[in-house]
Amino acid sequence: MRIRKLSALHMCFAIVAAESSLAPPHKKCLLGVRGGRSSSTDDPADAAIWARFIQATGGDEKCLLGIRGGRSSPTDDAAVWARFIRATGGDEAKAQTRYDETEAWRKTNGINALLSEPHPQFSLIKQHYPHYYHGRGHRGEPVYYEIPAQINLKELKRNGVNLSDLLRHYALVTEFCWAVLERSQHGPQSQSLYVLDLEGIKLKDFVGEVVKFVKEAATFTSKHYPERSGGVYIINAPVFFNVIWKVVKPIVDPSTLEKIKVIRGKDKILAALKERIPMHQIPPEYGGRGLPLGHSEEERYLAAMMEHNTYHHRGRMSPAEQQRSNACEFCYQALQSRGNNKSNRDGR
Repeated sequence: MRIRKLSALHMCFAIVAAESSLAPPHKKCLLGVRGGRSSSTDDPADAAIWARFIQATGGDEKCLLGIRGGRSSPTDDAAVWARFIRATGGDEAKAQTRYDETEAWRKTNGINALLSEPHPQFSLIKQHYPHYYHGRGHRGEPVYYEIPAQINLKELKRNGVNLSDLLRHYALVTEFCWAVLERSQHGPQSQSLYVLDLEGIKLKDFVGEVVKFVKEAATFTSKHYPERSGGVYIINAPVFFNVIWKVVKPIVDPSTLEKIKVIRGKDKILAALKERIPMHQIPPEYGGRGLPLGHSEEERYLAAMMEHNTYHHRGRMSPAEQQRSNACEFCYQALQSRGNNKSNRDGR
């Protein structure tokens, strides 16, 4: 009985994480609440990202909307604040406190630099912790899949990855979603769809370090990443999950419960996903016609970005360095993008 009670508590943490994760208010957008403005072209690294996708689609920017969503705009600043207001039930004082705490947390932990840092453990973590961005929903929402039963913490630890490393990685992939894939701060695209696949999960998986990871991830995501969930699908839940769910359900916020669906059975899972995600965006593992999990454009690009950061661990390269033959594709595309922008300005 003790195991069941403990499991229920930990499942609650997992659900809170699903509801509030994938949702960091990007620093550039947050500055707008105090009068700042963000720009979609003020970061050379971002210019490289956009240039690479432009090249891949033959210069068709519209085609990229299926991979990378909205850009920031002056109105996004108010939308960021609105998310904090909603998260605190309309209490502006609490929203301000939470907002200030979020800014402090991001500064203390260097969250704004995550996407430009070297990450030599990236491939190892992805290998032993199955989590993927994969396509878009019908309304343009980014879709995220996670398979907790396949997390192999023992192997990660054996290769030098500790819990802090894993939590920082979790924050990094969250930043990637809202700083690269999708910048919208309001509307359908400002929320993600979360698919939690419990295939193979066992009661013993709800104790130990896996649970500690889930708990700590849930703690910072629920506090600092409000109002980003557009729907949570718990699929392939085992029979014993019913016991856990009965205990968890009464203590989950009603607004969160409305977004959670527990689904079993291959046909029912596909039917539920089809309501929110086009068939060509659903991976074949769940009956769709999309690419397999881990092979989406989003995942390929994230991996390339991390490889770039790790290779150029010295920091930003100078234009002269970027022109050398050993410069990677990201550096080359950034240089080309800046060169094209300069030519366009000179031409006008």
